[in-house]
Amino acid sequence: MKTALTPLLMVVAGIVLCVGSQAVARDVYQQQPTGPYAEQLIPVSQQYDNGVADGDQPTDGVIEPGQGYLQAPNGGVMDDGFMIDNGLWDGATVGPCCANCGGGSGCPPDWYTKQGVRILTRSRPRNQVIGSVWDNNVGWTAVLGSKSAAPDVSAAYAMTIGHYFARDKLNRDHFVEFTYWGANGWKDKAERLGDGNLFSEFAVQGYFLEGFDYADLQSTYYASYTNNFEINGRIVPRGQQDRMVLHPNGKWRRECQPGTYMSYIYGLRFFQDNETFRFHSESTTGGTTYTGDYDIVSHNNLLGFHFGADMTFRKCRYDWGIRVKLGPFINFSDQASTINSGVANAPTFSRRLAAAKHEASLLGEMGFFANYKFRPNLVGHVGYDFMWVTGMTLAVEQLQFNPNTLNQINTNGNIFYHGLSLSLEWLW
Repeated sequence: MKTALTPLLMVVAGIVLCVGSQAVARDVYQQQPTGPYAEQLIPVSQQYDNGVADGDQPTDGVIEPGQGYLQAPNGGVMDDGFMIDNGLWDGATVGPCCANCGGGSGCPPDWYTKQGVRILTRSRPRNQVIGSVWDNNVGWTAVLGSKSAAPDVSAAYAMTIGHYFARDKLNRDHFVEFTYWGANGWKDKAERLGDGNLFSEFAVQGYFLEGFDYADLQSTYYASYTNNFEINGRIVPRGQQDRMVLHPNGKWRRECQPGTYMSYIYGLRFFQDNETFRFHSESTTGGTTYTGDYDIVSHNNLLGFHFGADMTFRKCRYDWGIRVKLGPFINFSDQASTINSGVANAPTFSRRLAAAKHEASLLGEMGFFANYKFRPNLVGHVGYDFMWVTGMTLAVEQLQFNPNTLNQINTNGNIFYHGLSLSLEWLW
């Protein structure tokens, strides 16, 4: 099922890019006033070929991201006897931003940062029997497996910091972003008690090892830790011009246009997943305690480029939408396994295995989000995201229940993540 998710993501990404491009490619709305007295409004600014209004053209030394435009000295703009302001108080200046939300088509922030948390759960590894009970009537019955220790939910710290970079000739804003999430871990353990009737898969395969077999106790421990780093460029077409709206108090104010908007992302990404798996067994014979330990450590370091898009349905102070990201990666992975068996703290059988491999991987994300502007410079974000990674070296999937094991590495593991994202964004 996880394999089928890869083409599904590619289809979703294609739909988002196609539909979003059509929405952005629509004719740019003029800055046309609305209301019962629209005929008495000031004339609309001349539109240039790039779709930018005359009044919105940048002026050197006057307009900077995060700042307003140069205003008339009397705090407003007079035309045909009408005062135009932001509708909040008499004599307020006419700014480049929406009077409701502080955004708009010509008001990009200079800096912004998101601080939040991602509450994620992850898929379990493939099932493999580790411990069994022998019954003369029934035979082997599995009592402990690779899914017995099953990490569930973990909270990860998430942050993004971005800066306005440039505005191109096609009236698109460019930003550079750094994103990090991680510093979290999934950990769990499982234990089975017996009366000298617990056996490992070594015995099932015909190899009896002291400590692992005829055991009174068997346990597994599983841990996984992730970190994600991204350096991205974001392209945000400005789209529709803001509008002037007449309110019952007789004042006009600037408001952003609702509608469908797109932004595009591309960049370099580094994803890390480090895992530890331990299988421990104990048995007692003639007053002597025997132990068996099978320890595995694996590392996955994925590096590659990715691209994606956000489709946003905006309603001034709040919006919602869908986002996708996809990219090919190279996984620099390795694993190290250690098998010890015999008298406790003095094993009579010991073997260490290690292997490394570079593997092609695919990392894709898809999510739904909703945002609300509490203030012009404070935005709340909530979302639910899905992410899956292929070509992974999972620790538990490196098990080999054979004393004559080989130095090999299994890189066909898959991990599926999903969970809730919560964050606050500050803009300045």
